Amino acid sequence: MTETVETSKLTERLYKSNMRSWTFFFPDGSPAIFYNHMYWTEDEWKIAQLDSEIRKGHPNLSVDKDEMYYDKSRHDPIAALRRTIAAEERAKVLAEIARATNPARDLGTYEQQELKGQSTTGNAAVVVGGSDPRLMELSALQAQLGAA
Repeated sequence: MTETVETSKLTERLYKSNMRSWTFFFPDGSPAIFYNHMYWTEDEWKIAQLDSEIRKGHPNLSVDKDEMYYDKSRHDPIAALRRTIAAEERAKVLAEIARATNPARDLGTYEQQELKGQSTTGNAAVVVGGSDPRLMELSALQAQLGAA
């Protein structure tokens, strides 16, 4: 679901900066506040001033030839949130469809069984850290005495 916007509807000129946020002051003292590397304006005088600064080689200003005009639908945080929510909902629907069309992915049902305890006398050879036959015999003898 891609949205196309006619260039004739885009009237605000977009300027970019290599700094995340800063303020450029025009000769009349009015500010151009760059936020998130961007500033846009419709004012012809401000556009002329910024273009002049770019031609003079201002180190922080630039214009992206592929994105010369500000598209509110692309940069609007609410529109971005709507696109994110729509993508999440679409992923949920696709997961439901995949689950419904592939019943072979049934993982079955499982039950938790009672845990059986283990005493240290029953595995004395392992606790001591070896497989010496004498320890195995001792372990077996202790198990028999414990059972009696």
